[in-house]
Amino acid sequence: MSDHGYEPIYNPDDWPTTLKNLKCDTYNYCSCTEFPDGGGIEVNGIHNGSVNEAFCWRHAPAGTYLLTTAGCHLFEGDVKAPANKTNPDGTSSQVFFEDLLPWCGPTRPYLEYAASVGDVFDVYGTSQYNIPCFWKAPSKKASTIMSAAYFPHVYCWVEGDVYTNSSRWWESARLEYGEKCYFPDEYFRSAPSINMTGAGGPCDYGVNDPGWWEAALEG
Repeated sequence: MSDHGYEPIYNPDDWPTTLKNLKCDTYNYCSCTEFPDGGGIEVNGIHNGSVNEAFCWRHAPAGTYLLTTAGCHLFEGDVKAPANKTNPDGTSSQVFFEDLLPWCGPTRPYLEYAASVGDVFDVYGTSQYNIPCFWKAPSKKASTIMSAAYFPHVYCWVEGDVYTNSSRWWESARLEYGEKCYFPDEYFRSAPSINMTGAGGPCDYGVNDPGWWEAALEG
């Protein structure tokens, strides 16, 4: 399950309506990704004939996505569309997933980058990167966790240790073991591939507060 600390978590009491046994529209396999854009970590996938359920939908920059009970996003265009509805006069009307499921709620705005560092490895035939993320604190002294992602996603920036030539670090949009993780600004040398309105500014902490992160290193 994806761990952003922000996504709705499936609970049948909160989300009583689900669509079961979703099937891929064209191929026998559909990618189910961490973020609703197809560029993040592939958390899961569905094969035709397997048990898969979606419980809500959301619009994203790349289109409409279904959030599954496994905690990952399926692109609406990859999933076999619902059957048409027969009207009283005998005509039929197209039915959309948005007609059958509730809205998931807002997505916290994020940026998606292509990182300039990391080891390339293969997952489901897709090149992904193993990128060091500095755990709990924006400091070279922090423990590093290899955060696998084809494109890292970040929310906002904070100030920390000087890394190469910059003290700016980006808060990862993933929690790692329940804690925040940070990428040096040096990792991202090109413009973001996704720039959602409201993302990319300073975080509501860790700015104009020298050494704020030192307590995290001690914890």
